[in-house]
Amino acid sequence: MERKITLLSPWQALLVLTVPAAALFPIKLLALYSMRHGQVAIGMGILIATKLLGTALVARLFQLTEPALMQFAWFALWYPRWKAWKDRQMDYIRASAMWQTLRRIQRAARETLRAWYNRFKS
Repeated sequence: MERKITLLSPWQALLVLTVPAAALFPIKLLALYSMRHGQVAIGMGILIATKLLGTALVARLFQLTEPALMQFAWFALWYPRWKAWKDRQMDYIRASAMWQTLRRIQRAARETLRAWYNRFKS
């Protein structure tokens, strides 16, 4: 399937990338509807699951379709500019004290879980 996606024309690649992203929109609306009607936990669960699944799916599809999308002049012009801007923003965020603190907490939590797992594994 992935090989077929890499062989798509630019317009087909654009369709393959945008249809799944657009299809997730009604599911997000369902999550908001659930939260509005008092089912906050269910709504948040739907929203988080949709966000995780959607991000993973669209990211993979983008990797597969990027070469075809680069054949569009507008995409070839604007994507590198957007990517450079995004990378600068991420560099700034990663250098922030808050990011560094959260990374230390994440590493400590991972080490604690690994030690806990190893203690109970044996």
